[in-house]
Amino acid sequence: MIIEIDGIQHYSEEGKQNDKVRDEYLRGLGYDVLRISNVIVNERPYMAYREICGLIYPEGLD
Repeated sequence: MIIEIDGIQHYSEEGKQNDKVRDEYLRGLGYDVLRISNVIVNERPYMAYREICGLIYPEGLD
């Protein structure tokens, strides 16, 4: 799994297109790609943690 913390540059049209191309390439190699806003990581880290755990443990943490 690849986790990318996205800053503001990822929300421009050019950034979105670059991310799409890179994500498709990485998925083609067999990786899962998760993008999380740096705002979420900085202001709500537990939310980022839960999102990551939800992908690693889809059946739950219990």
